[in-house]
Formats: sequence, structure tokens, C-alpha cells
Amino acid sequence: MTCTNCSAGQYSSANASSQCTNCTAGSYGSSVAATTCTTCPAGSFSVSSGASQCNAVCTAGSYAAAGASACTTCPVGTVCNATGTVTPVLCPQGAYCPTPILAPIVCPVGFYCPNTGLSAPLQCGFCAPPLTATASGCLGLGSVTDATQCMCGPGWLAANGSCVACAVGGWCSGGALQSCNAHASTTANGSWTVKQCFCSAGYYGPGGGPCTLCPPGSFCPGQGLVPLGCPLDGAVTSQSGSVLPTECVCSLGYLLSETQCVACGVADECSAGLLCPANSHAKEDNTGCSCNAGYFSSANNGCSICPVGSYCSGNVLTVCGGNSTTQTEGSINASACFCLPGYYYYTTRCIGCPSNNSWCWLG
Repeated sequence: MTCTNCSAGQYSSANASSQCTNCTAGSYGSSVAATTCTTCPAGSFSVSSGASQCNAVCTAGSYAAAGASACTTCPVGTVCNATGTVTPVLCPQGAYCPTPILAPIVCPVGFYCPNTGLSAPLQCGFCAPPLTATASGCLGLGSVTDATQCMCGPGWLAANGSCVACAVGGWCSGGALQSCNAHASTTANGSWTVKQCFCSAGYYGPGGGPCTLCPPGSFCPGQGLVPLGCPLDGAVTSQSGSVLPTECVCSLGYLLSETQCVACGVADECSAGLLCPANSHAKEDNTGCSCNAGYFSSANNGCSICPVGSYCSGNVLTVCGGNSTTQTEGSINASACFCLPGYYYYTTRCIGCPSNNSWCWLG
């Protein structure tokens, strides 16, 4: 029997064997008369049996373990950006890897990458309005902190697991109620900054405070930067914290004359002048205001015109007697009252005319 050497890519493990065997896929035989085949090194491969050498190394984006018959595509979340890769490398913390052939991408601002092997970054605190993200650890490149907690946005208050609009009187930030400075308050729901706190009536100052008590001689209706002066010359308020212009009185030495404060004469009582409301005047002793003739003191502390059917004097409204009325409003005494048609005045009252007297058609 004549022996023949096995060809490259084949082997025979037994002496005097009459049969050669092809090297399996993933291995090769580079010499003749081989008794064994050599496994393809990691990062390379042989596709078919009987190979005399391994195919080229795996390209970027794929890998092969030792003895592989083909390269395997690297999964997302790993790095295989070099040829001949043996094992995919997991994407590191602080980065993500959407495509294996690319280098890791640093986690961008507003996202976080807390784990290895991420194929996409995680968005920081994705919260439905009025919730907003705390954004802790998500403010810089390469963020690795888990920051998915949400909180109530500006102007909203956390209550029983939800957010409610901040109520009038305070302001809300970070889901918590904040108090305005002393003598200040917000004027609408949903306030989110101390600058929306305005000074209360009787005080003045900038938004957010501090608020200062309104000084004597002026009035402060609220929400004002500065105190306001009384509308008439010579008029002042008598105490601190005044709110309305009706609190203004004439200064000492002045007396109200119709709509202005005038210097007192020698015989005038001017220890405490008054700024009286419309349709009124200062009393002679200057201790208060009295309604003008034809007007009466009404429930709102003002002076109202006397209605038809009555007359007014000294703040008092008096109704005309029975079966009588006045021609117009604003009557000042009883002489303005007259009998209704069909009645005539007799002694102190209006009585009905006799049925047979045609002369009694007008009172």
C-alpha cells in the first residue's frame, strides 16, 4: 500500500490511515500531512470545512469567539468599533451606544445614563404639567444620577399626591406654600414669587415688601409704592394707617368751606376741621358733618337727596302727612308738601273733598 499525504485543509489522526478528513468550519490546516487542525483565533473565522487558512478578521460592528464559523453582529448598547473584536464591550456609565461601530456618546444635558449597556439616554424627570422635574444630577454632560422624581411647578402646591393652585395670601415654590412678608398678601391664585405679594390697605411699599405703615397726613388704599396725599389743599389724615380719602380732615387752623379747607377766622371753632362727604357741610362747632338742606343721612354714612313725598333738614327725612306729597325731590321743609287731587288742607291735615264740590280738584 502506498501512503499519500493529506492536503492542506485536511488531517489524518491515525498512522497508515487511508482516509483524510477536512478541517471543520472555524478551523484550518495550513500544511500537508497534518494530524490536527488549528482553531481560528478569536476575531477571525472560517466559513466552510477544508479551509487552509482563516478568513479575514471580523469587521467593526461584529465579533467572533475562537473557533467561530461566522462573525456575529454586536448588539446595541455595546462597543465594537475596531476590526477583529473578540467580545463586545458594554457601553460605560454616563454614556449610551445606539450603534456598535460608533464610540460611546456622552449623556447630554437633561438626560441621565445610570447603567452600563444603554442604547439610549433616559430623560430626566419627565413630568406632566403642572409637575416639573427636580433635575438633580441632570444638569451636565455625562450625568449618571437617577433623577426621575417630579415636583409641583411654580405657583402650585403639593396636596394629597396632586398639585393645586396656590391660594390667595401666599406664593408657592417647589410644591410648598411660602408666606408673604408682614402686612402683605397676594391678590390672585397661582402666585409663584414673593414679588407678587403687595402691601395691604393702610401700608405702602414695593412688591415683596417691606411694607411701611401709612404715615399721618396721607392715606394708603393698598398695593401702592408710596403713600397718597389728601385730595384737598390743607387736608390731612389724623392718624397712621389711613386707607381712604374720606379719612382726610382739614388741618388745625383750617375749616371746610364747601369743597376746600380755608383758614379759620378769629371767631371760628377750628380745633379739628373735617373733610365732609358730598352734599354735606361741617357743623358750626366743627365736631362733625351735617347733610345739606334737602338731603338726609343714609345707611352708608353719605347724604342722599330727599325723595318725593318728604322733606329733609338736619340730616333727618320727614314724610309728608297723609294724602299729601311734594312736587320734586330735595324739599327742605313742610311747606313743600301739598294735598293730593281730591283732598284739601283743613287745619293740620288733608281731608277728602265732598263729592258734590267740583272746586276741590287740586289740594
